[in-house]
Amino acid sequence: MTQEQHPIASAELHVFQRQTAGSGAVNWIAKLYPYDAYPIFFSGATEAACIAQAEAFRAETIAKFEAGFIARAKAAAERREKRKAKEAAK
Repeated sequence: MTQEQHPIASAELHVFQRQTAGSGAVNWIAKLYPYDAYPIFFSGATEAACIAQAEAFRAETIAKFEAGFIARAKAAAERREKRKAKEAAK
């Protein structure tokens, strides 16, 4: 991950086939890894549908929040640099 992108952009997508799925039930589940950072799952009747839901969520999240994430990351980096300069001047 770089400071120029939201962390969800590099999150791995893990897809699982359910063993207990009955007819017409959810057969596939996808989760973004690390699971504790992204406690959400996507379900679908097919693997492709499941992946499409997850990727749509990822794209929406990046579109909504990436600019704010980048601004906060840059501000934090600037604060760290100022703190280092202040400590070095002592």
